[in-house]
Amino acid sequence: MPVPFENMKDIVYCHDEKMADEIYLFLLEKGYQVGMSSSCINTGTHGEQNVKRIDVFAKKI
Repeated sequence: MPVPFENMKDIVYCHDEKMADEIYLFLLEKGYQVGMSSSCINTGTHGEQNVKRIDVFAKKI
């Protein structure tokens, strides 16, 4: 599935808030621009799940 913006690299969904925070900080340290929000996804097999969504954008120049 393509990402919605040209400068967007990926979208990461985390079920564990602590893991989401660690991934968010890791990506920031690597120079990526990131945003984090809460989202509700329908997994198909496990129904609706509340997750943390991390939007990963291109590295800062």
